[in-house]
Amino acid sequence: MTNVVLEYWCNWIAPINDFEELDGGTHTPVFVCDGPNPFVHMFLCRTIIKHRWRIHWPQRFPKGYVIFKNGWYLCLKNKTINGKSVEIFHANELTTRLWRKQCAVETIAGNVEAANRSDLAAVGEFLARRTGRTAPRPDGFFEARIVDETRAFIASSLLELGLADLEALAALLTRRAGDQAA
Repeated sequence: MTNVVLEYWCNWIAPINDFEELDGGTHTPVFVCDGPNPFVHMFLCRTIIKHRWRIHWPQRFPKGYVIFKNGWYLCLKNKTINGKSVEIFHANELTTRLWRKQCAVETIAGNVEAANRSDLAAVGEFLARRTGRTAPRPDGFFEARIVDETRAFIASSLLELGLADLEALAALLTRRAGDQAA
């Protein structure tokens, strides 16, 4: 049963290989990913297909290209953007959830890097409760060490959270960082 479910998800989230189905007139939303597995690799952007050209500009794109709304060109011959190999995925429920999770983790990571010690301790305690792990505790002597350990604990705990918890934590930290800046 597990193999059947895994096969279903793998087929549902397979990268686009047949670009004939893509047409700029439909404004198809897609995700650009730096590898074939969006569970492991990073999404580079969410964009919309603007045009697909088969034989326009043959000296640069011998098999044609796709131009995205953000201005990126995908070479159809070797599936690259600016020489970097990428995969294109349809925007569906699963890829959108993965994208939102990645955005929340990036927001949290940026805010944690700039957070003060008390905010780090609060985030660490929240994550300890949510994940069932033990957060680093201050021992009073090595202030810099406990901050580094808490940041490492936070980074390692984020992927254990669900999307709702990640987005709530990202919003809270962003709001907190805005309050401190004001």
